[in-house]
Amino acid sequence: MIKFYRLWVSTASSNFGDGLLRILLPLLALAWGASGFEVSLVVASSYLPWLFGSLLIGVFVDRMNRSTIIRAANAIRVLATFTLLAVTVADLTSVALLVVLALVYGVAEVAAEGAQAHGSGGRSTRPRRPGILG
Repeated sequence: MIKFYRLWVSTASSNFGDGLLRILLPLLALAWGASGFEVSLVVASSYLPWLFGSLLIGVFVDRMNRSTIIRAANAIRVLATFTLLAVTVADLTSVALLVVLALVYGVAEVAAEGAQAHGSGGRSTRPRRPGILG
């Protein structure tokens, strides 16, 4: 029962953070003086990993340990968030940095959500079919 609550709390906080970042990134870009086109670049860069990377990341998730992927992806998301915080505090702001952070965060989000959608641990139980390489 404790494992379930741990999983539930981590998933809920991760989803809350994802939604918060989706709202805050365009607002930060506006606060930093970005034009409408630059704000749209920031928003689009947060959705591009879902559009172009989900199939490739899904193959990666199927071949690796899912709990390791979830942990690594969440660690990358935390690092990206703290990088955004440090850059904002140091006043080294730029829209290009927001675009890069949104892409990094988006790739980690796709990996974590893909691993959580397949289950919360272990390798795939699906039997592997032999292919050309074995």
